Amino acid sequence: MLVPLLVAFYYREPLVPFIVSFFITLISALLLMRFKGREDWQQKEALSIVALSWLAAAIFGAIPFLFERVSFIDAVFEAMSGFYFNGFFNSYKYRELFKKPSFLAVFHCLAWRHGNYCTFHSSSTKARSCRPSVVQG
Repeated sequence: MLVPLLVAFYYREPLVPFIVSFFITLISALLLMRFKGREDWQQKEALSIVALSWLAAAIFGAIPFLFERVSFIDAVFEAMSGFYFNGFFNSYKYRELFKKPSFLAVFHCLAWRHGNYCTFHSSSTKARSCRPSVVQG
């Protein structure tokens, strides 16, 4: 959330959503780092951790949207669609929100994260597709 914070500062938009989300995420990460895990993970435990990590990332990514009176479900949807970069978002509902450069920066940072995932995993034989799932005509 540092890049959207800098964009919001540059365009003189409210900084509170990004500062609060940054500190909530930071405090949560520091608290989770205090727990020591086992070294012998089973497959079920590992899959659960990965699934919960994706859900947690979407929830933390949704925090700035909540400050703009976006419903929780829509905020998580926006964050998750940014992580997966599936091309779907609720801009028809929140047109005014996406006119703000700082929230465009949030969405682009989430999509950039997806691009890094695809770049990192493109050499893997198991990675089948890292393209957006939008149909191009």
